[in-house]
Amino acid sequence: MANKTEFLKRVGTLLLALLFLVTSVAFTAIIIWQSKSGDDDTAELDQAALQQTLEESADQSTEEGEQVSMGQLDNFTPFSDEVNELQKIDLVEGTGDEVKAGAKVTVHYTGAYAVNGEIFDSSVSRGETITFGLDEVIQGWSEGVPGMKVGGKRRLIIPGSLAYGEATEGYTPGDGGRPLGTLVFDIELFAIENQ
Repeated sequence: MANKTEFLKRVGTLLLALLFLVTSVAFTAIIIWQSKSGDDDTAELDQAALQQTLEESADQSTEEGEQVSMGQLDNFTPFSDEVNELQKIDLVEGTGDEVKAGAKVTVHYTGAYAVNGEIFDSSVSRGETITFGLDEVIQGWSEGVPGMKVGGKRRLIIPGSLAYGEATEGYTPGDGGRPLGTLVFDIELFAIENQ
């Protein structure tokens, strides 16, 4: 009887060890497969992460629910006139490679409301550039960044229809949530990938 119990314990232990080995190998294979899977999966994750970062930055709030002010956009005169189309203003002409549509770029940016010049988001204040594909961002960026050259700085004045939406009646910039209405972005281009 003791031998049979000992035999069953050994068989059980062997089965558990075998199960552990099989699951470890399976998990390792899954991790390796995911890390080496196509750029499409990575691009989707990068796009989701980028959108979340931009939305979280735009949604920064105080305890009272008001958006945190990050100051005023430099060398910008606020205006309340309705903007119906994208405006591109080169502040500094770059000398490097030129961005083509759909490229992946590394930039610094500062976003502000056109109506008051108040900054709602800035990679500069975080001290970190951001890299993303031009097919992963708002339409105003997708259309406004191509043509820039590395080393350049461009100001985009983007109507709400090409950004996060038109401002509704009674909307006050900085009330929290996504920035609405005409927006201004100063973009400094550092690098281009995937041309």
